[in-house]
Amino acid sequence: MKRPFLLLDIAFVIGIILILAACKSNTTTTSSTTTITTSTLPVNAPPQPASHAGYSSCLSCHQTGRAGAPMVPSNHAGFTDDKCSSCHSLP
Repeated sequence: MKRPFLLLDIAFVIGIILILAACKSNTTTTSSTTTITTSTLPVNAPPQPASHAGYSSCLSCHQTGRAGAPMVPSNHAGFTDDKCSSCHSLP
């Protein structure tokens, strides 16, 4: 009778280990010597609108607020276009 609980406990521990392994930080140094640390599992990063599919230059609008686009937050200083979709995915 205790065997199913043991299997569930083992599965739970393995799941926690996998989640923690996925949450390790990645550090990237940009050409401007700004060190950017991002988590592989972003928290509260809003997704891109579906209408942005196929766009590759986020900063062309979001750096200046062109056409009413939300401005890049100050805690994203030094981020490049290739970093945007690693947290802000398409729906």
